[in-house]
Amino acid sequence: MKTLDRNTVKTISEDIMEALKAVSLKHGVQFSYKGGTFSTTSAKLRIEAAVVGDGGVVITSERRDFPVYAKMFGLQPEWLDKTFVHGNASYTITGLSTRKRTNPVNCRNERTGKTYVFPANTVAALMNSQTKIPTTA
Repeated sequence: MKTLDRNTVKTISEDIMEALKAVSLKHGVQFSYKGGTFSTTSAKLRIEAAVVGDGGVVITSERRDFPVYAKMFGLQPEWLDKTFVHGNASYTITGLSTRKRTNPVNCRNERTGKTYVFPANTVAALMNSQTKIPTTA
């Protein structure tokens, strides 16, 4: 190989993630590819390791931070792992990225399993409107 390009770096990162599966199982952690940078001659790839807790839940820094900082973003700490509907899809709250100002709330699409980010005020409004229990008179 003489040079790196986007497709080559993508293939290399996929191969690295595949190779890390055995390490993941051995040590009880989950690895995630978090992007990187490259030039024609070198690449820096970011890989994050997170402990797999009870019930197979991966304890990322975003998950750990949610109960601690939720109120600062207008959210309730007990909303972690709760589901809301937005559009035609259901999303489960998985964490809070405190360094992101506009879209700090990490959510997983229940149908596809893909992660999306939402503004805190949108999640708060959806959770508040969807968790109200109607009172009977």
